[in-house]
Amino acid sequence: MRFPLDDIVITEGNAEAVKRVTDVMLDHEEPQRLYVYGPEQTGKSTLAMARANQKELLSTKKPMYCSAAEIMLSITIDTDSAFLDNLALTDVVFIDGFDDFMGTPDESGPMTCKLLVRERDKENRDTVIIGRKPLSEYDLTQLEGALDGFEELEMPQFDDEGRKEYVRNRAEHYDPEGDHGPKFTDDAVEYLAKDFKGDLFDLDLAIRFLKVAAELGADVTLDAQAVQEMLSLD
Repeated sequence: MRFPLDDIVITEGNAEAVKRVTDVMLDHEEPQRLYVYGPEQTGKSTLAMARANQKELLSTKKPMYCSAAEIMLSITIDTDSAFLDNLALTDVVFIDGFDDFMGTPDESGPMTCKLLVRERDKENRDTVIIGRKPLSEYDLTQLEGALDGFEELEMPQFDDEGRKEYVRNRAEHYDPEGDHGPKFTDDAVEYLAKDFKGDLFDLDLAIRFLKVAAELGADVTLDAQAVQEMLSLD
């Protein structure tokens, strides 16, 4: 059986961030205050959602995942006080989209972030915030030091080795029992990882097509030439 965290691609570049976020559900003496950053399609949101959605047998902590945009909307429409109470009191909260706090035309976004973080600090709760850039690249004046002491963890773009691991991981994701869909030779993995023109979203669609939509049996093995021809890239 595969679990949400099984689909996280771990490389040398993101290993520390993945471990720190994964371990946040375990018991520890001091509240964890983590800020995970990196460009789009580096797995930040996937990691946060997977950690929030996978039960940790060694911990009694309750997690919650939400977006900054969702928090701002809830405050704007003022219809769900239970949601805001949960944000303040849930053991571990993963807040995705820090840029949505910092991108508001007024002070409402930074003010909301500041009050939320300080309330959670007061309750000794664990807080994980997801953003695109290091904190040093934002004007944090309006936060009045609320994020001081947050540990910054980078999720960089995958290098060639990381993209190869991504191909292998996604192939297994679409064929968890290993008895459906074709196998990929090493040069097919190499081709998809290095020569396939597209971002990770496109790459995932290509792998899904090859493993599922093409309806090839488990007895089929695809090499680089076959993959290239099936994807009709030339």
